[in-house]
Amino acid sequence: MSQKKTRIPLPHPPPTHRTEWLLIFVSVMVIVAASLLGYMVIEGLIDGRISNMSRGKSYEVYSLAQKPRLYWFTIIGHTFWVLVLTAMGLGTIWLVRKIGAMPEKRSRRK
Repeated sequence: MSQKKTRIPLPHPPPTHRTEWLLIFVSVMVIVAASLLGYMVIEGLIDGRISNMSRGKSYEVYSLAQKPRLYWFTIIGHTFWVLVLTAMGLGTIWLVRKIGAMPEKRSRRK
């Protein structure tokens, strides 16, 4: 006897629209945070100075004239995180919309 026939299905509640919209809201907030970080990168490229976004003792501002290696490392690192956060946010929105659009399963019993 197979497990599918003997297993009792658990009473999982169906996903609600509130859950979908909450996930979309969180994803939009992640995209907004990535956009703000992208704005900081663009401003750093224009001004020639960028901070390492650290809180506490290790907070530093890197200048293109004084510390070019750390400046470019920080620019590349922030750009990487902009891309990762944007991809995560858009991917989550895509998954939520894809899962929400799936048709209901039909019962095999007649």
